[in-house]
Amino acid sequence: MMYLIMIVLLIFVQAFGDDTIRFDRDEVTVNAGEFANIIAIINIDKRVEISVDGLPEDVGRIIIYPKHGVSQFNSTITIATYDNAPSGVYKVRVDFKGEEIIESREITVIVNNSSEENVKTFDFEINLEPQAVEIINGEKIEYKIFVEPIEGEVEEVRLEVLENEKIKIIELNQSSFIPPFNATLTAQVTNAKVGDVLKLIIAGESENAYDSINSIIKIKKPEESTLNKDVMLFSLLSIIPILAYIFKKGWIKINIRSL
Repeated sequence: MMYLIMIVLLIFVQAFGDDTIRFDRDEVTVNAGEFANIIAIINIDKRVEISVDGLPEDVGRIIIYPKHGVSQFNSTITIATYDNAPSGVYKVRVDFKGEEIIESREITVIVNNSSEENVKTFDFEINLEPQAVEIINGEKIEYKIFVEPIEGEVEEVRLEVLENEKIKIIELNQSSFIPPFNATLTAQVTNAKVGDVLKLIIAGESENAYDSINSIIKIKKPEESTLNKDVMLFSLLSIIPILAYIFKKGWIKINIRSL
């Protein structure tokens, strides 16, 4: 008698329990450009229509065959991904409907796109002329800045001159642009002492990359003025003809014996 009751309960659970709709698997992994199938096993004594929702349009499409049936039947849910489908984990809802929604289930779709690994992140480099100068305090320096892309899809690069209390930035004519591009920078050294070694740092930044470059500035002594030397030489050359004229006239006589 107990055995008969257990058989009746088992039949009841199979007919009316949650397992009247099930999948052969509820998670699939598929490569971009390929497809995977999930089998829905339906055991409901009424007409059932199947629909799905949740797979993004840029990932792929879902094909259901058959979309509806009566009583016991199987339906194949095919997830077909596009070649450029982005990698990710996507949750897809599957609805089983009669006159109303009978049941909803969720399946997990994992998409792998190996080509995404080959997409290089943007990178760039900054070059500078001159990279080293020797000047006196108060002098101006004219720099040429070159921003060149290295790889990846180009992005806008923003230039910045890092602060230095002894270097005054007069003008940076191009602070941001899409590489490749050139810029000019005018800077002036102030309040520096002879022997100081200063560093001018120019940095560039985009959404995904960063680079910087230095210019070394050495402070030297002001060169001695040649003005006084020139005046002395000019004076000496000017007086020679005068002395020669004086000697010729005999206005000045030199006693050689007394020398």
